[in-house]
Parts: sequence; C-alpha cells; structure tokens
Amino acid sequence: MNYLNNEHSSQEEEDNLKEEIRYYLFFWPFFLAFTAMLLLVTYVKLRYENRVYESHASIQIKKPDSDPSSFLTGGVDGLLSFDMVNLENDIAVITSRHILDQVVRRLNLQNYIYTYGSIVGSLRRTLIFDQEFPLTVEIKNNIDNYVIECEVKDGKLTVIYNGTDYTLIKGEELDLKNIVIRPEDSLCINDVKFQIIRRTLDDAVAELRQSLRVEAVSRNAEVISISIKGVNKDRNNAVLNNLIDVLAQDQ
Repeated sequence: MNYLNNEHSSQEEEDNLKEEIRYYLFFWPFFLAFTAMLLLVTYVKLRYENRVYESHASIQIKKPDSDPSSFLTGGVDGLLSFDMVNLENDIAVITSRHILDQVVRRLNLQNYIYTYGSIVGSLRRTLIFDQEFPLTVEIKNNIDNYVIECEVKDGKLTVIYNGTDYTLIKGEELDLKNIVIRPEDSLCINDVKFQIIRRTLDDAVAELRQSLRVEAVSRNAEVISISIKGVNKDRNNAVLNNLIDVLAQDQ
C-alpha cells in the first residue's frame, strides 16, 4: 500500500515538473526577444550617443594681508570661518553673470554647431567647437533664437534659413541683412550636413553655469577647483582657459 502511494506521489511530482517546464518554455520566446531588443538598444546607445568629457582646473586665490587685530577678536575658529566666507564669495564671483557673460561672448558660446553622422543620418549629432569650424556667422542686429541648416555636397554649400534655400559656391558669402555667412574654402572639400543653433545670451550663460562645478579644495586652503562637463573636450578646455583669463583681468 505504501509502495502504491509512493509511486503515485512520484508520478504527481513528475507531472508537476513537466507542467512547470511547459510553462517556462511558453514564455521563453518572449524572454529571448526582450533580451535581444535590450542588447540592440544598448548597442545603438553606445554607438551613437556622444560621450561626456570632464575637464578640470585649479586656481589659487591670493588675498591681501589680513588686519593683525583680527587675531585678537576672531581666534583660530573665527579665522577659518572668515577664510571660508571669503572663499564662498570668490566662488560666487567665478559663477557670476558678470564673469560668465564675458566668457560666452569671447568664445561665441551662443552658437551651437552640430554635424550629422553619415551612417544613420540624424541619429548621431555631434557638437563641434565654433572656433574650429571653417564657417563664420556674423550677426548684425544681435538677433537670437534662430536655426540654420546647411549641407555641403559636390563642392556646393546649401543654406536653409527661414524656409528659404540659398546655394553658395567656393569663395562666395551669403548676406541675409541680419546675418552674414562666410564659409572658408576648406568647408566645401568634403560632403557634410550641419546645423547652427543660436541661443540667447541668457540661455548660454545659464547653461554654462549649470555645466560648471566650482568648489574649495579644503576648508582652510586658498585653492578653488573648477571643472566642466561637456561633449566636446576642446570646448571644455577653452571655457576653463578663458574663464581663468577673465578672472585674472577682472580682479
């Protein structure tokens, strides 16, 4: 009798196991499809997403000699607090509108120039540094918030602005009253598509401030660390170099 019960129990366990296997086999194609889709999305993201670079710089704040009487009233803790307050003021100056405005104007950071990859069209958009691009955009009446689409093909430059197409050949420039576009001869050597986006000065300053990180290295030190994140290393380095230069000239 016990033998029959054991045999029945074993058969029931075997049936349950088979049922469990059938259950997972039914969903196996969905698991496989989801994994394949996840791998594909990861590949596309890594292949076409721009990398973010971080650049660093340090500056030393040289302060005038303190009043000797401060030692009589502040003590050690008071002196450290006084230095920390000064460093916080210095950090506020570095990220102030007055300083960042000069950096934006120097480097023309209101212009964002993007090139498009040739493999998957507009899937990959790369920010290039304005001063390295062989094309100059001169603004006459200080207009902002415009977009210019450009395409170089067969040695000709096609410019699309406000829904109108303009075609330039080597050596020509385009005068649109408010905007003058001067391409260099080297621009027309290779086929390329790019886009120029002009933002307001306020937006450019705000974005620059957001990308910067400014902090004191230590509580009682006079060294301030400045770092910036962005998708173009040359642009990052130019911002830091010009920021330090502006600070030196604007003491």
